[in-house]
Amino acid sequence: MPYRKNTRQLPAASFVEQLDKDQLHQRADRLLVDDHEALEQCVVFLESDSRGLWHNRARALMARRLKHCTVSTQQKSRLCTAILQQLCAGNFTEQFKDQLRLVL
Repeated sequence: MPYRKNTRQLPAASFVEQLDKDQLHQRADRLLVDDHEALEQCVVFLESDSRGLWHNRARALMARRLKHCTVSTQQKSRLCTAILQQLCAGNFTEQFKDQLRLVL
């Protein structure tokens, strides 16, 4: 049987787990110019519960920068739901205050 390249996309959780510090920083930097594609990627990242190297710092950085971006109503709702669920579950880190400020 011939080899077929797997063209399926990874689930968001798998994709997010594989992001390294440089990739996360690049996405956060694209928020400075209100890049809509990067904005959606950052929302997906903030919704995830990944525990990779530098992931919590990246969440804090993205949350600070998202406050200055044009975020849709749906994205705002998704962010609020994800962040408040973490708060209610007690599943947060020391940089979580930046995400709470975003919700407020």
